[in-house]
Amino acid sequence: MGTIYDQIRKENIAKYGTDIDRYGPVLLANLYSDKTHFVYELLQNAEDACERARKKGIEREFFVNIQLFPDRLEVRHNGIEFDERDVKGICGLVEGTKSTDLSQIGKFGIGFKSVYAYTKSPEVYSGDKSFTIKNYVQPYAVKKGDDLRNEETLFVIPFDHDKISSKAAFSEIKERLRYLGLRTLLFLRNIKEISWRVDSSFGRYSRETSEINKKMRYARLSYEEGDIPSKSEEWLIFEKPVTTTDIKIAVEVAYLLRKGKDKKKHVIPAKNTELVVFFPTQKETHLKFLIQGPYRTTPARDNIPSADEWNQKLIRETSLLITESISKIKETNLLDVSFLTTLPLQKEDFPEKMMFKPILDAVKTKLSGNEALLPSDNGEYVTAKNALLARGEELRSLLSSEQLTLLFNKENAQWLDRTITQDKTPALRTYAMQEIGIPEIDPTKFAKAVTDEFIKQQSDSWLIQFYGFLLDQQVLWRKKSGYLDEGPLRSKKIIRLEDNEHSAPFDSDGKPLVYLPSRAGIYFSTVKENIASDQKAKEFLQNLGLRKIDRIAGVTDIILPKYMQRDIEIAEEDNIRHVKWIARTLTSSQSDRRRELMVEKLKETPFLQARNINSQIAYKKPTEVYLGGVYTKDKALETYFEGNDTVWFLDERYTFADLHVLKEIGCRTKVWVTYREPDHEGNVTLVDEKGLHERGKDGFDPDCEIDGLEYALKTMTIEKSVIIWSILKEHYKRIYGIAESSTRRDYTKLEKEAKYSKMGELLVNSSWLPDKNGNFHKPSELLLSDLSDEFDKESLEARYIAENLQFKKDVEQELLEHLPDERKALYERIRDAPDEMVKKVMELLEKESEIREVSPHDIHTEFKGTLAGKGTSTIDGSRTKIRRGIHPDEEERIRIEYGNELLKRLRNPQVRTRTKISTSREIVDESTIDPKEFLFEQYGGHCQICNTVLDLGSNRRPYFEVYRIVETRGKNWWTDNEFNVLCLCPNCHVLVKHGGRDLKNIFKTAEKILNNEISPEEIDERNGDFYIVKVIVAGKERGLFYSPRHMGTLAAFIGTTKKEKGNSR
Repeated sequence: MGTIYDQIRKENIAKYGTDIDRYGPVLLANLYSDKTHFVYELLQNAEDACERARKKGIEREFFVNIQLFPDRLEVRHNGIEFDERDVKGICGLVEGTKSTDLSQIGKFGIGFKSVYAYTKSPEVYSGDKSFTIKNYVQPYAVKKGDDLRNEETLFVIPFDHDKISSKAAFSEIKERLRYLGLRTLLFLRNIKEISWRVDSSFGRYSRETSEINKKMRYARLSYEEGDIPSKSEEWLIFEKPVTTTDIKIAVEVAYLLRKGKDKKKHVIPAKNTELVVFFPTQKETHLKFLIQGPYRTTPARDNIPSADEWNQKLIRETSLLITESISKIKETNLLDVSFLTTLPLQKEDFPEKMMFKPILDAVKTKLSGNEALLPSDNGEYVTAKNALLARGEELRSLLSSEQLTLLFNKENAQWLDRTITQDKTPALRTYAMQEIGIPEIDPTKFAKAVTDEFIKQQSDSWLIQFYGFLLDQQVLWRKKSGYLDEGPLRSKKIIRLEDNEHSAPFDSDGKPLVYLPSRAGIYFSTVKENIASDQKAKEFLQNLGLRKIDRIAGVTDIILPKYMQRDIEIAEEDNIRHVKWIARTLTSSQSDRRRELMVEKLKETPFLQARNINSQIAYKKPTEVYLGGVYTKDKALETYFEGNDTVWFLDERYTFADLHVLKEIGCRTKVWVTYREPDHEGNVTLVDEKGLHERGKDGFDPDCEIDGLEYALKTMTIEKSVIIWSILKEHYKRIYGIAESSTRRDYTKLEKEAKYSKMGELLVNSSWLPDKNGNFHKPSELLLSDLSDEFDKESLEARYIAENLQFKKDVEQELLEHLPDERKALYERIRDAPDEMVKKVMELLEKESEIREVSPHDIHTEFKGTLAGKGTSTIDGSRTKIRRGIHPDEEERIRIEYGNELLKRLRNPQVRTRTKISTSREIVDESTIDPKEFLFEQYGGHCQICNTVLDLGSNRRPYFEVYRIVETRGKNWWTDNEFNVLCLCPNCHVLVKHGGRDLKNIFKTAEKILNNEISPEEIDERNGDFYIVKVIVAGKERGLFYSPRHMGTLAAFIGTTKKEKGNSR
């Protein structure tokens, strides 16, 4: 036998050279990144040997036994023994004895060389062959061992590598044996057991296989190791022959099985599903099951060339096998949702050029086809085109296959299995909807699909279930509200009536068309009683808005619609019966929203017959008719509207109705006055548009009108006049008032207009007020006291009416108009007070008027201290032109002369003369100081702040207020001097006095004038020269405009009192 080894060695030296020991480690020993991978190569060789034995008819239980020693590894199997070709193959580099046989999985030549990662001289003992291999390709004979049993082959791997110690080799190989992999035997056909032993440790991998048919088998894989709990897996394997020119091979697919909670086996997704080429490779498939075939691999088995034609053929065959296996899975009752989740569902895992994408495409084609492969909810199977996904358990329970077929026009439509949901199987649900086109039906889609014909075909019991379902689906039957659309069922005929007809619950206006069963139901459409008696159905119908027919429904839904026709043809007795029903309903119904809505409808419906003075009768709305004396026991309305044929009074046929009821529905018991209500600030909005805003102040509405006023004024009697006067007592604010307009919503810039309302215009321009002789006059022609004695002339309202209608005024009233409010109030209090109280007030005033001695210096100090203050509000107003200024030289002369005169006054309080600065610029002494006269001469009534002038008409001076910087009177006799007063409009006067102020810049400006630091400015809108002083009034900075003469008095005062102060020292 040594001759054989010598011959082979000689041939290999000639073939590979003598330096194989130098380049061999680079090419062969380091073939795999994991050196222990050589174990799989030995298992491959063993499986091939067992396959050859089986083909020769040798029947036995094939096994592999591995035993690890500190210095070597021994691997035994009982496949066919080595022959001379095997010796040559294991000593070769590329070709082996199996290089042309794709049914054998190892390549003895190059694959076996992986053992050189741990050894320099592996040994082989098989039959009559015993040899060791050195330098990778050179066999040498060795003595056969005594422990080799018949029909065994033994590989011995001595740990004699130069770079790997025996200890390291022992440790690494031991770890590999423990984690060889439960699935190592899955696709092997011959080896049924792999056992290993290391010292006292041992382990055993085993496979039990049962063939179901020629293309389908069951395998159970187990692993046992000492006391460690055993592991096992069960697989269902399908195979498909692949035709080649001369050999038979097959591709395979394996599905992992596991028992579920129902104790039945189910296909479940598997992990670690790299491509298998008899043993696992490193090629990721992204599948959840295993595929196996004789693919061409790289020498290290770490990649599968995807462009290889043979590999592409195997993928196509595998795709067909998988689609065929789906049908077989169905036949074995394993096609359920769990199985579907093992199929390739996520296309992002299979890009266009990926090697395994044909599998994804084939599965999609299979599931989309005409074969019923999708588990339905009734335990059967359905095609994709007839399948539907249910969004919600309640919907699935509600609709049967027959109902789905009718609703969605699908033949034998069925729900998919209920476990296909977003929560449980999101990927499968998405795949079903997006890849194979199965629609998901939610309650809204169902509701939109419901037809009248569908509802007609359903049983009463189904409708009860349907209504119970709708109880929690308000979106399907809600009312339209804001941006929310009306529910799709609200206008469909989903309500079954007592006569088995069907109706929508409401009409297009939202009015009920159907009512719940009641004793009055004979007159109305009601829900079928056996349906409405179900608790949940009844609750839904009530939530929908259906009610038993009651008095209110009888009014709103039955009676009133009869009066909404263009031509009302209702018999008198029917009309009376209707009104009695309405009256009883109003008196017996509790106040709630339904009653309020009924009253609103009554007000807008012409169901009452009314007459005018021509005895014409017509149906009118309650709000269009007046109640005459037969109802109110008062003939005032008949008196006022006497002769007016445009006015309608309620016919007397309704005297049975309670007056309160008639008033509640809108019948008028007073002359109707139309006006707009003011807001909480008393403003009446007239126009509110972009860039245009108008409002009436203090409740004033320019459009206010009294019904029938124009006719009454043309046919005036004392009785009518008294009635109008009584109306005005309630509406005196609406006769005359202020209307404001602005381009801004906040009215920061506004225009004011005093005007009469429409009502007021008629009243001030008509002769309708009787004097004591019964003659009628316009308001402007009478004093209030001239009115006939039938009129109220004493009340506050009467006075306001007289004022707003421009009655002639008494002398006392004329004088009061020119008093400030606080003075006017004081006058009225004193006027009405007892004589004794008046005497005490006069004594107090005389006491307060005693002159207090003060020096000019004290006056200077007090004046300066009073100028400071704080402000909190804002000011606005219009301005008009006034006058021109004077020359600076004249201003200086006035200041000097006034200062001299002022000093005399301040030193002698008894001298109460003033220097009059006239329009002729001459200085004239007078015996009294009149600040109002002085201010009028300087400003013509124009406010020093806002420039407003209040014109009281021809031959009358404009009205303005005198504001004293130092307010105290009497003891401070000097406060009437010109330097201490300001000319202000009433509005600015109030703001300065009560809104807070800081006037200290007045003093500073006067000092600057004394130092010749500033001069007056020409102000066009005031038509003259003025000093502008920045002051704070009511929290806002404003300009206070001083005429040069006025500012001269102030500068003279400051300059003079300063000198006096220095002299006193």
